[in-house]
Amino acid sequence: MLTQISGVKECNVGLCAYNRENKCFALVVDIGEAGTKCSSFVNSSTKCAIPDISGLVGACKAKDCRFNNCLECSAESICVAWNGNFARCATFESY
Repeated sequence: MLTQISGVKECNVGLCAYNRENKCFALVVDIGEAGTKCSSFVNSSTKCAIPDISGLVGACKAKDCRFNNCLECSAESICVAWNGNFARCATFESY
């Protein structure tokens, strides 16, 4: 049973509009549109950070991740990283 919503501990995707100083300022991020892809990524030089907002993990659709518990992330927190093509959940661990 989940007792907390996982947060985004770190995001090193500087190209994202929600990223400031390696912190995520999106209200929620969804993971797993395509494998471990962060579907909240927005490629923009304009930063859209709202003060006092810290990214939380919404849906997790990465079906092969050991932290996926009925589409919810059970990791304490996640890190988001750039893989050269897209932003992805770097906390992903397969079964």
